[in-house]
Amino acid sequence: GHREEARIRGFVNRFVRHLAARGRAAAATSFENLFQIFLDESCDDRVEENVRFAIMEKLALPLLWELTATADGCTEAWLSHWPRLLELADPKTAFRSVPLDDAGALALKLQEMACIYGAIEILFVRTPPDVLRERVVPKLGGGTVSASAASCAGGTGQSVSGSSS
Repeated sequence: GHREEARIRGFVNRFVRHLAARGRAAAATSFENLFQIFLDESCDDRVEENVRFAIMEKLALPLLWELTATADGCTEAWLSHWPRLLELADPKTAFRSVPLDDAGALALKLQEMACIYGAIEILFVRTPPDVLRERVVPKLGGGTVSASAASCAGGTGQSVSGSSS
């Protein structure tokens, strides 16, 4: 019961720390591999307690948290993952292929979106405003990072291009 869950949770936490301790490049590769498994809908085994979401929630997201522990890690994570996360988070494209009368498929897509938004949230929460403003936004360009991201980076009320909003 509860003791077994705690034991497994402890093992998973140690495993994530082990992946992170292998170095940023190896940890980034591990995250990318886990993220690819998460995106593979052929892994869907059931709507409740689906293995794809367990992989993302228990392994990939905690690993992303570890990868964003430093300014360099935050910058690399943004540059590596933001464009794809932004694309995956777009509800117009995400829900295009989901039949609205299929409750199971809709539930799976909603869980997938929650995981994607979780990764986006980690990027914003872990990245210091000055790093986002000075190191991330200029490299990604104004078209891919919204003005709200720039304002989160410093509350300056300026858009990414630097003009007043």
